Amino acid sequence: MLTKYEIIVIHLFLVFATQAQNRRIDSLNALLKNGEDTTIASAYVLMGEVYMNMNPDSALLQWEKGMDFSKKCLEKSKKKDNSYDYFMTCYETCLNNIGYVCQRTGKANEAMKYLKMSLEVSLKSGNIQNEANVYCNLGNIHDLLGQYDSALYFHKKSLAINFKTGNVLQESRQYGNIANIYNHLGKIQEALDYFEKARGLLEANKLIKEQAGVLNNIGNMFEDLGDIPKAIDHYYKALAIDEKLNDLDGIGFSLINIAGVLYENGEFEKALEHYRKALTFHVKLKNADGQAICYNGMGLVYKKMGDFKKAKHYYLVNTSILLKSGDRSGMAVALNNIGRIHEDIGQLDSAVICFLESKRIYEESRNKRGIALSANNLASVMFKKGKLNEAITFGSESFRFATELGYPDIVRTSSRLLSKIYYEMGNYRDSYKMSTIYQKMDDSLKNELNRKISLTRNFQYVYDKKRAADSLIAFERKRALDIELKQEKTYSNAALFGLGLIIIYSFFIFNRYKVAERQKAMIGEQKQEMIEKKLLVEMKQKEITDSIHYAKRIQLAQLPTMMQIERLMMRLKEKK
Repeated sequence: MLTKYEIIVIHLFLVFATQAQNRRIDSLNALLKNGEDTTIASAYVLMGEVYMNMNPDSALLQWEKGMDFSKKCLEKSKKKDNSYDYFMTCYETCLNNIGYVCQRTGKANEAMKYLKMSLEVSLKSGNIQNEANVYCNLGNIHDLLGQYDSALYFHKKSLAINFKTGNVLQESRQYGNIANIYNHLGKIQEALDYFEKARGLLEANKLIKEQAGVLNNIGNMFEDLGDIPKAIDHYYKALAIDEKLNDLDGIGFSLINIAGVLYENGEFEKALEHYRKALTFHVKLKNADGQAICYNGMGLVYKKMGDFKKAKHYYLVNTSILLKSGDRSGMAVALNNIGRIHEDIGQLDSAVICFLESKRIYEESRNKRGIALSANNLASVMFKKGKLNEAITFGSESFRFATELGYPDIVRTSSRLLSKIYYEMGNYRDSYKMSTIYQKMDDSLKNELNRKISLTRNFQYVYDKKRAADSLIAFERKRALDIELKQEKTYSNAALFGLGLIIIYSFFIFNRYKVAERQKAMIGEQKQEMIEKKLLVEMKQKEITDSIHYAKRIQLAQLPTMMQIERLMMRLKEKK
């Protein structure tokens, strides 16, 4: 538990961090008002990045303004000018970022439009880094739509560019993206190989933040393969990194993964709690993918708890999000879940419609795991309808895919169902064979050790609560803990003292700044007064000079000219 000193330190740190972010926004706003065109264009790009984690809509607005501004500047600039390339880069970046926000908020068609515009500009300008980024985002959208061949094509193009340019961060992300696609396609070993490449690259370059995402993905892989201890271990490591870095998006997805394990172990209340926690992060970030997963997860939990009304409600909320985003893979999952609700309440024809449509979507995208799940659901319904031949066909298809891919959970479910179907048909030999396979898989997945690991490590990754009260070891540990706490208190006090000095120094600097500002204002006023007096003297001097010139013109007007004097002299000489 945090001490009051630690809470104060954390609170003050957050206050200063918020003030620092606000100062950055103020600085960028000042550049937008008073900067040159190139400065303004870059300020829009940077402003969007600042807002992205706080409010994606505000980020989108800034990038749209930056796109329009850069485009106008490009129309005014000449290609040979240095500023032309700069405006072109800002324009490409804004287009790509807008596409990314549209993708994250579930607007796949709009995302495609902006990304294709950005790619076209990048190919013309030769900006290969933005080209790589666009390929990555296009790959993500095709992955979302279940178009895995296209997704692989774009991610591998992005990987090739990033490898060539030495962009380690983007290179690792492409390894992870490709691994996820291979996972969808059921190519487990290829997926693990690419995940390991990503993790090795990140560890070698000490890129901590990105490691959390890779750990989560590897955890997903181990969970699918039935290796729950390894899956849990990777999830907790990822969550620890996300919380340390205050990565809201990462925390949300790590909580989803842990909630899934809790659900599988029958800890439904805890699973709901963590789905709700995850949902708050994804709603705040307006992440459509994350929200859909949370609603789907809550639907699954309520179904297991027997509350079909709530389960159907959350499934329908999930479906509305998926329809808006165009997530075909997610729609297949939702249809399977809604079909199970219909099956449980006896609406078997409606269940068949849902399962067949789900299977069709999975077949279009060649998602073998999804095909196996949908086929098993169809086998279950056909068995209940008494259509045993059709049940055997679908059940065998599910068992074949599950065995081929190495998914023990689906092998367990399909083998159990096939055992029942064969028994009903009088084929006792195959029924016994499938029953044996089911028992083996069931024992493996329900291993008590896995359950104990999930329960005992229930979010105790921050500190270890083990203690032995009546032993000498416990006494020694307690004494060591007291020393450690005393040291922590000393460090906390030192931190508070240092922070206090910083605050005092900041106040002193701020006070000196105010004094300097006042002095500067006074000097400015005096300077302005002197300028005004100088102008007044110049005006008076001009008036006097003008008066003298005017008097001189009057005098000259009254005197005869030289020509008149010469004529008069000539006349006087003639008279003589």
